[in-house]
Amino acid sequence: MNILYAIVPVLVSNTEFTPFIMVFLNALFDTPGITEAAIRSTFQEVLPRLRVQYNLENWSREAAEDDITKKIILVPGIEYCPYTVHLSPIEGQELAKFISHAIHFGHYEDVISIIRKFTNELDYFSSEDFVPTIIPFLQGLASTLSTDKNGLLANSDYQKLFTYALDSYLGRCIEKEPAPPSDWSRPKISCLNSERWSGYPRSCTTCDDINKFLEDSQRTSFELQTGKDNHRHITSGLLESEVDCAAKSIKPDRFWKIRLDKTTKQYEEAKRKWGAESKAAETHLKAFDQNALKELLGNNYDAIMALKKVRLPSAPVPSASTEALAQPLQSGSANVATHMETPSASTQENVGRNAAMSHGIDPTDDSENEVASKRQRLA
Repeated sequence: MNILYAIVPVLVSNTEFTPFIMVFLNALFDTPGITEAAIRSTFQEVLPRLRVQYNLENWSREAAEDDITKKIILVPGIEYCPYTVHLSPIEGQELAKFISHAIHFGHYEDVISIIRKFTNELDYFSSEDFVPTIIPFLQGLASTLSTDKNGLLANSDYQKLFTYALDSYLGRCIEKEPAPPSDWSRPKISCLNSERWSGYPRSCTTCDDINKFLEDSQRTSFELQTGKDNHRHITSGLLESEVDCAAKSIKPDRFWKIRLDKTTKQYEEAKRKWGAESKAAETHLKAFDQNALKELLGNNYDAIMALKKVRLPSAPVPSASTEALAQPLQSGSANVATHMETPSASTQENVGRNAAMSHGIDPTDDSENEVASKRQRLA
C-alpha cells in the first residue's frame, strides 16, 4: 500500500504516457494486497490529469521484424528495414477495461472528456489500428454502457463516437465492391527498352503489336512469332504495367512463339479481397451487444450493419460550452496540485496538441495549424 502511495505522484506527473498509465491502472485490479478503496483513490488522483494530457495516437509505432525469429525490434532508421510491422498504441480490451473502471468509480466527466478526444483522434489513427485497438474498444465499451444504470447509452458523446468510428472503419478498411471488366480491352504496356537503356527506339515493333492486341475489346488471345530472348522482354513489360494478361512460351517444330491470353485474375483477386474484408467486418459488427449498438447508432444502425457508409462530414467537434469539462477537476489532492504546477516541456507539447484537437483548451498554443495541416494531408 505504501508503495502505491509513493507511485501515485509519479503517475500524475507522467500522464502524457497515456497507454502505460491506462494499463498500469488496470493491473491494480489483479494485484494481490491492493484494496478497491486504494484503487479508487488512485483513479481520483490520476484521472483529472490524464484527461488533460490524454494522447493515444502519438504512441503508434513502426517497428522492425526479424524475418527469421519474428521478434519485434524498435531501432532508429526503421524506414530502411525490409520487414516492418505497425504497433498499435494499446490493445482495445485494455482501453475498454480502463474506461469501464473509470465509469465504475463514477468519473463520468473525466470519461466524457477522454471520449471526445478519442473521437477527434480517429482521423489520425492508422487504418491498421482499427482491428487491434478501435473495434475491440468499442465492443467492450458498448457492453459497459449497456449495463450502466445512468442511461449512458443515450449520451450524445458516446453516440457520436460509435457512429463516427464505425463509419470511418467502413470507409478506410473496406474497399468498394469491384466491378467486373466491361470488355476485353486492357491497358497498354510500356516498352522497357526505351525506358531503361538509351540508344533504343521509342518502342519496339513487338510491343507495338502487343499493344494493338491489348487495346482490342473483342480479342482474348494472340500468338506472336518471336525469338526466345524476346520473351522475357514481353513478360517483364506485362508484369511492370500490371496488365491482366498471361504469357506462355510455345516451342513448335521450327520457330519460338509466345501466346498471350487476357484474363480476369486481377478482378477475381480484388473481389476475393473485398469479400474477405466484408466478411471480417460483418464478424466484428455482429460481436457487439446488438441492443446497445442499436441505441448508440440510432437511425444509422441498419446502414452500418449493411456495411454502408453514412457519409459523416468530419469528426464531431465539441462545442466551446462543453469544453469546460476538459479542465482538470478540483480533487483537493495536494499531490495533484503540486504536480500540475510545473509540467515538463514534453507535457506542455502534448497538452497543446490535445488543445488544438479539442478546439479551445489552450488558446495560446499554435499547434492547431499543424493539426489542420495533417488532417488536410490525410484527406
